Amino acid sequence: MTNPFIYGDYDRALQKATIAVKNSTPFYMLTGESGTGKTTLVKTLKSVVTSQNGVLIYTTFANSSPYGILQLIADKLHLPLRRSKPETTKLIIQTISLMSSTVHLWIDEAQVMNCDNFQEIKMLSEALLDEKPLFSVFFIGQLELKNKVRTPQLVSMARRIFPVLSLTGLNREETAPFICHTFGKNTADRFSPEALAALCEKTKGNPAGMNALIGLCLEKYPDKSTIDFKKLSYCIDSFLDF
Repeated sequence: MTNPFIYGDYDRALQKATIAVKNSTPFYMLTGESGTGKTTLVKTLKSVVTSQNGVLIYTTFANSSPYGILQLIADKLHLPLRRSKPETTKLIIQTISLMSSTVHLWIDEAQVMNCDNFQEIKMLSEALLDEKPLFSVFFIGQLELKNKVRTPQLVSMARRIFPVLSLTGLNREETAPFICHTFGKNTADRFSPEALAALCEKTKGNPAGMNALIGLCLEKYPDKSTIDFKKLSYCIDSFLDF
């Protein structure tokens, strides 16, 4: 399997997220459309948590109830559920506060998480007022996650989230190197400058979108001819909007 192409936004986000993990930053966020490399970045960050001897709790259960958050954390820490939510909360707080390792709670697809869940996570993390947060929280989601945390109900949460990282995709100058990395130099050389510009514009620099459109071009034009703007436009007409 080919290693991912490290484009500018991805590299900057990975560096800042790595620092956030190492510093056990209380709340931080990563947003990006599907196909921009969020999953790849998160998998890379997992090794950072491991190297720090941290405890990772990863979930995509964003539509669960607030009590579901407690159940998840308790399960990951191998704790029995108590008869009531307050008792379970108390057990979790006591357990984490005594741990020598940092607990990292990573929530994927967080853009669909409801406000009650955000509030529950905030209150649990900050349960010990005179001490550092119980765990470090990493919110991961689509671009609309930014708007979600800016709602009036979550103003206090939004103020705590830093850094806010974004994957917006490749720029025009990164398009040819991306093709060379993914498909080889011979394929990259087949695209004219105008075609490269159109390719980046059509896919909005989304790596997954570029892969799909380039694959369509190679299927349509399997010979070694130049893929110019006209040929690319023909393929774009057959390409679903990304």
